[in-house]
Parts: sequence; C-alpha cells; structure tokens
Amino acid sequence: MKGMKTLSMLIAGLGLVFGSAVSVPAQGNYPSRAVEIVIPAGTGGGMDTMVRFIQPLLEKELGASIRVSNVSGGGHSKGILYSNAAPADGYTVHLESGSGVIADVFNKMPIKFHEAFVPLCRLQKDTGVLWVGKNSKYKSIKEMIDYAKKNPGKFSVAVSSAGGIDDASVGHFTQLAGVTVKLIPIESGGERIAFTIAGHVDAMYEESSAVGDLMKSGNVTPLVVFSDKRINTPEFKDVPCTGELGYKGMDALGTWRAFFVKKGTPKPIMDKLTGAFKRVYDSPTYQKYAKDNLLDITPGWLGPEDTAKLVQDCTKIYADVFKQLGRLK
Repeated sequence: MKGMKTLSMLIAGLGLVFGSAVSVPAQGNYPSRAVEIVIPAGTGGGMDTMVRFIQPLLEKELGASIRVSNVSGGGHSKGILYSNAAPADGYTVHLESGSGVIADVFNKMPIKFHEAFVPLCRLQKDTGVLWVGKNSKYKSIKEMIDYAKKNPGKFSVAVSSAGGIDDASVGHFTQLAGVTVKLIPIESGGERIAFTIAGHVDAMYEESSAVGDLMKSGNVTPLVVFSDKRINTPEFKDVPCTGELGYKGMDALGTWRAFFVKKGTPKPIMDKLTGAFKRVYDSPTYQKYAKDNLLDITPGWLGPEDTAKLVQDCTKIYADVFKQLGRLK
C-alpha cells in the first residue's frame, strides 16, 4: 500500500509539472502566431496613424503578422479593459498614451492601468497644436482669444473626449488665457479633422503627426503650438507657442505613445518585443516618417524603465491639472 501511495503521489506530481508546462507560453518559439496591437481610440488619429505605418516594419522584425484592433470609448478605458482580458503571453500588445494615466486618475476602471500593465517602450513624443480649418475667420491665436473673451463659451474646440489629454491641454491653456470655450467631444480623429475643415467647429486639438499632410496642403492652419519654446521647423517657425505667450508648462501635457503588455508576461518575450520596436524606431524608414510628420522635434524613444517613470510622473501632473480645472476633487 505504501508503494502504491508513493506511486500515486509521483504521478500526481508529474501531472502538475506537465500541466504547468502546458500553460506556460513557448517563449523560444515566440511569436508563433499573429500579434495583436490594441489601439484604445478610433481610426484616423495620431495613435492609429503611427501603428498603421509601423505595422509592416514590425512584422518584418518579429517574423509574424500584426493584427490591429481599434477599441475606442470611455477615454481609453474600453481598450484597456479589452487588453486586460487577454492572457499575459505577449500576443496582445497595448498602445497607450496619457489617457491611460488619466483613466487611473479619475478611477474610471475596476483596475489600475499602471498596476495591470508594464511598459515595453515609448516610441513617440508628439506635439499638441490648436488648429483651424482653411476657411476659418480666425487668422491668429490673438483673434481667437479676443473673440473668446468677448463671447464666453461660444468658441468651439473639438477634442477626443471630456476628461482626456485634449481636455487637459485645452482646458489648462484656456484657463491660463482667461477664456471659456465650448469643448466638443469627438472620439474619431478623422471626424475631428473633417468637422474642423468643414467649419462645424471653430478649432480642434490634434497632434502634428496626425495632420501634417493636411497642413502642407493648406486644409488646416495652426494657431498655437503647445510648447514652452517655438518649434524651429519650416512648418512651425512662424507659429507662436504657448511659452512665448506667457503660458508656461504646457509641454508637460504633451502626447506620448508607448507600448505595454499585461503584467506577468515572461521577460524574454518582453525583451524580444522591446528589441523589435527599437529596431523599427532606429530604421531609416521610421526616422524619415518621423521627420516628415514632425515627430522628431522631441526624441521619441524611451526604454522600459524610463517609460515606467514617465507614467509615474504623468500621474501627478494630470492629477494636479484636473484639480486646478475643478474636474477632480
């Protein structure tokens, strides 16, 4: 009986070992199938534009196909929860910006983004700009501010969502300028652009990378760049920045784009993904894209540790700004 008991224990132990082996991702073969990149926003904006461009470059580096999923809504919370429902195996990569931090600040989800996910890298640091359409009657930021002061709440600005990066940036800017505007939440970047060009809204907040081509064609015009210093590029050298208007600190609210995986993803898989993204970033193809779309104004790349610090710092920044705006108690 003792021998049978020992044999049963041995078999049970082997079952646990093999059972565990089955549940662990085959790290050496990663990736053996398609990798999904989740964009927690609609099509046409800066996040979507960037991912669609790097998709073939990343496929080449990883040796696997990339499937892109736009899961918008709730100020990125729907996309975050979608990614959180996937296994921590490296086959779901989540793209995030300061909106993920803001979701934590406002307690929008049953989870905390910064606790549930770990960073792979930051790929981009974009520049926020207030734009008007080609037929706008506002030809300068002074004209816009003068009108808004005389007509509180009538100047309309399209933003991606209330309580988001756009809201924080535009809200903080207008607070510093002493004006009140009407914010129009439009989640799709493409729709924000279309509404602005058609004149359905007076202006929009959008990053330079999302509308670079439209700027060159004359369909949209920048009124002000949200930066402490004027941008010395052919496109923006004549456009005033918030810093020179006396509104300091707007740089801290700028848009960044970083990739994350669910906490618990094996480190070898994380390292492989980070390495692939770094090679994409360093490639001449991406660097030309960054230059052409004004994404080289601030170096985009940050590794995992620096990206983690960025998330930590932004948590404090956004909490402070939304408290100043009266949106957060």
